[in-house]
Amino acid sequence: MVDELDPRLEATLRTVLRQEADAVPFTLRAADFERTRSERARARRAQRWTVIAAAAVVIAVGGLALATTFRPSGPASVPGDRLAGLPTFERLAESTTGGGSTIQRLEDVAGTQSRQWQFGLPTGAYAFEYLVACRGSNPMTVSLAAESVSAIKLGTVTCDGGVWRLAWDGTDERAILAAASVSIEIEAQPGTAWRMLVVEDGSGRIVQRFGTSSLPFRLPSMDHIVAQRTAGATELARGAGLSEAASGTALSTLRGLGNAAAIEILFACSGSEVSVSLASSDPTSPSAATWPMTCDGTLQTINWVRDNATLNVSEARVSVPAGTAWEVIAFDISAAPPPTIQPPATTSP
Repeated sequence: MVDELDPRLEATLRTVLRQEADAVPFTLRAADFERTRSERARARRAQRWTVIAAAAVVIAVGGLALATTFRPSGPASVPGDRLAGLPTFERLAESTTGGGSTIQRLEDVAGTQSRQWQFGLPTGAYAFEYLVACRGSNPMTVSLAAESVSAIKLGTVTCDGGVWRLAWDGTDERAILAAASVSIEIEAQPGTAWRMLVVEDGSGRIVQRFGTSSLPFRLPSMDHIVAQRTAGATELARGAGLSEAASGTALSTLRGLGNAAAIEILFACSGSEVSVSLASSDPTSPSAATWPMTCDGTLQTINWVRDNATLNVSEARVSVPAGTAWEVIAFDISAAPPPTIQPPATTSP
């Protein structure tokens, strides 16, 4: 059982404690409390800003270090800037001679090292014009490349910003035409900017194979020949072939000339010289006119006008040496004969 506290002792103890408390010098006011809280808030804000500032300094220093590490020495070289000083593709097109369609538009810039490019060409005769312009301290070379032969150099271009026109001269023609693929090859020295336009030469040349022969020949297409006829001309007859004889010449006959008053013959051949004659259908009759034809693959024109001595002429005879390919179309131009008639090289009685 807990003893009860003596009321007099309790009163005495309370009096003593109150006296001791009154003797302690401590006073708490509202203003003091607000000031203390404000000082603590300022201290916390200052601490936060100090941390943020330190972090910003670290980020800035780190970013500067990264920028210094990855920044290239000197101003960056933009390919478009280097190409801007070259003739445009439109300017290159103005320098073509054949007026053919565009095959490819090519351009690039060599960096700090010399560089070589290869671009595939469409399968065909590769009778193209290569219009090239470049800028740089060294010339660049342009070649025709195929797996079957060594690269054929088309030319060396001085990189002064001018327009250069290059073409294949037919070197290693049979190997090039028989190759599965052919490319244009460009080699440039460091810092060279270049632009190239590859254009058809306008002849319409294609690779033709005749009969069982595996030899490719470069001749104008029949469509191109038709497009070159005199305005208003009417087709009479056409023919093409290859003399596969081991030696000598083969005779091919083009019939159907009828009684046209004026005849235009468009002819092309590849190989040895061919002769073209006009005669009657009688195989024993002599030729009314004969023309020797150079077989370099280019298109040639014969114009002939009938007179009283040649009323019986009705066919053309083509004498073709061994290994020579040829093609011909004869047109009636009686309605619009040319102002100047090309005389034959030789005339037989």
